[in-house]
Amino acid sequence: MPMLWNDGLTHTIEQYHAMKLEAPSASIWAFDDAQLIGPCIPPVLQSLSEDMKNALFPGYIIRKYADESYTGQFLQGDGERRTIDTAWTVWNYNCVIYGHFLLEVMPRLLVMRAAHRDDPSLAAIPIILPSNAPSYALKWISLLLPDFRVETKALQDVLTVRRLLIPGWGNRFVYSDVVHDELELLTAPYRQEGAERKRIFVDRRVQSYRILANAQALQDIAANYGFESISPEHLTLEQQIALFASADDVIGEFSSALHNSIFSPAGCRVMAMNYITECQSRIGNFRRQRVGYILPREGPIGFDPSIKGERHFEIDPATFERKLNIMLKRQ
Repeated sequence: MPMLWNDGLTHTIEQYHAMKLEAPSASIWAFDDAQLIGPCIPPVLQSLSEDMKNALFPGYIIRKYADESYTGQFLQGDGERRTIDTAWTVWNYNCVIYGHFLLEVMPRLLVMRAAHRDDPSLAAIPIILPSNAPSYALKWISLLLPDFRVETKALQDVLTVRRLLIPGWGNRFVYSDVVHDELELLTAPYRQEGAERKRIFVDRRVQSYRILANAQALQDIAANYGFESISPEHLTLEQQIALFASADDVIGEFSSALHNSIFSPAGCRVMAMNYITECQSRIGNFRRQRVGYILPREGPIGFDPSIKGERHFEIDPATFERKLNIMLKRQ
């Protein structure tokens, strides 16, 4: 999908957005006598081909799990060692951040949902989560897979699974047709014919290393064009899905909250203020939505471990309003 505009962006942003990637197939892999350590890390990953690794986890996760100084800490101490017959694993260590859960675990749950529809016996197999998994993980599993049960493991426990099942997540934030079809089924009840279409300004109110300092001024401009300011973290999952499924236009700071546009329909237009990774572009191309980025004056603001404390940035209000008019003209 073409971007809403190309001016004011870096070559890398344009290049990543235009990159054509083949959608992966929806797969479920089985491994015999596989361990789970720490936050459900499967050490068997290191014996696989690069293509297979990428089918199972995002690249940054693969690199993290290859670091023995990280994984080795979970093999020390006096954690419980036990063996179970069969289990699902869907987790990675970074899914304690909601946006990563939404884009890296939720698609796995949708693959399982489709498989369960064909084979209800799959619900008898427990899903293993680490003990530090946030409550939203259980809420999502309850919503998408209500017949499944969840078992947890402590981070220092070593779990051997005689048959470990891992549903594919996607590949480089490109998802399978099965995930697309399941999203359509999930959101269809909230896209009723003749229902009011919404314009949403995503108000990000979580603690972070980056702060959009003039967010209120931008909200006020958007309100003049009929945008409603919402904070998704204050809504139930069903309310979030309903809100984004009924949206024609979505504006927000590049964030986990903005990634909820994965529930928005084809034709939705999304304005992201700031740029961190290519995942918002991948959502747009996957869901047939046009995306536009506005960068801070100093360029993209991402995580930099060498910079301590909060990083405040602004989006130029005049540029914001000009881009907003382009977005709403639907040319």
